[in-house]
Amino acid sequence: VPGSAPRPCGRAESFGLLMVVNPSGTLLITCLFTLPVAPSADILMVKSGLAYMAASGLNPAPPAPRAGGGGSLNGCNALRDERAMTRLGHVALRVQDMERASAFYQALGLRVTWQAEDWTYLQSPETGDGVALLSPAYTAAGPHFAFHLADRAALDAVHGQLQQAGQNVGAVHDHRDGTASFYLQDPEGNWLEVLYEPPSGIPSNIGAAPIAVALAQG
Repeated sequence: VPGSAPRPCGRAESFGLLMVVNPSGTLLITCLFTLPVAPSADILMVKSGLAYMAASGLNPAPPAPRAGGGGSLNGCNALRDERAMTRLGHVALRVQDMERASAFYQALGLRVTWQAEDWTYLQSPETGDGVALLSPAYTAAGPHFAFHLADRAALDAVHGQLQQAGQNVGAVHDHRDGTASFYLQDPEGNWLEVLYEPPSGIPSNIGAAPIAVALAQG
């Protein structure tokens, strides 16, 4: 699905989305990739070979701001540059058949990092980007997407800044795999997580080596 979208502070980029239906019938966005808008931009490629997008003549002008947005969190100064969200690290999906869903995503090239009776976390072996599969019995969280940070102190700073801006946010929790995170909802009711991921990667409970991720710098 070709299109254009503004970066923070209004710089437009071209982007592509690959949409896939999983075995449970859920429509997913499995790939999001961007390049600066250019009239000669002909092909955007996903390294895994899952999709390609032909794009040309995209309008570089950003869309008009949406009316009635999220109050004090609107605009480029909602989070200071050093605390801005720079990586969309994982999505979490509710699935009915854990074994079937895990096999599906492994067939797409992801590898299992953490496996429990009621949830499984899979990652790209190249980028570390993840998909969390939540069984019907998993109640600690529901479907969501997550921004990942490489600095534990930055997680607390973002949490505090959101609270100061009047945003309702959950408490920060440290997890057994060395990560830490908190949850919140956007103005449309969608759940998101802000998560600290150790620079060395997320440890595995099945013996897999952590995937170190070089997070984008602002």
